[in-house]
Amino acid sequence: MKRWLALAAVGLVTGAAVLLVLLAIDVRRERNRLGRDDIAFRVDPTRGDLWRPPKLVPYNAGAKLLGVTDQVAYRRVVQLFALSRPKIDVLRATAAMQTYRSVAAVQLWSRAQHDPDAARKSRELNMLGVLDLVSSGPADRIRRLSALVRASGSFRNAILADDKNADAKYNLELTLRLIRTVTQTTNSLKGLGGAATQSRDFGAGY
Repeated sequence: MKRWLALAAVGLVTGAAVLLVLLAIDVRRERNRLGRDDIAFRVDPTRGDLWRPPKLVPYNAGAKLLGVTDQVAYRRVVQLFALSRPKIDVLRATAAMQTYRSVAAVQLWSRAQHDPDAARKSRELNMLGVLDLVSSGPADRIRRLSALVRASGSFRNAILADDKNADAKYNLELTLRLIRTVTQTTNSLKGLGGAATQSRDFGAGY
């Protein structure tokens, strides 16, 4: 009996040692992959393997131990935002872009509710506002105005989270101008897309 207990104890210790080695490998992969994939993202944001190193230990244990789960989740939602091509107006956006925009908007809203990092939360809210800004075309005045009001709220909240976010401040100023244009226009809706959907000079903030 004692022999079996001793063998079981040896097995547990050996298993734990192997698990620790595998976990250390996962942690190193996570750490090395983060910066490398940040560079790769700038070159090709469409890559599907970004910030997804192979894992030897389940439940994302390596990223959790390293404390980068929030950073990785943020990067993935930024990738969704980039794939949505927000500088292309809604009338020219493809079905795939629209899908990316919808998914990115949901994830940005969800993350912004609980993100403990104020600067990152501000960037998330700013990107959410940009997606609202480009969510409707100039033909539907009521829908356009509603989208602009939602966008202005996101930009205001972004500034409240981090008053150093220059992109959010610029986007709020732009959105308020567009709101005035919509409410003052009667016979013509020309220019309601403004810089947000035509000149493409809004601040993304990511």
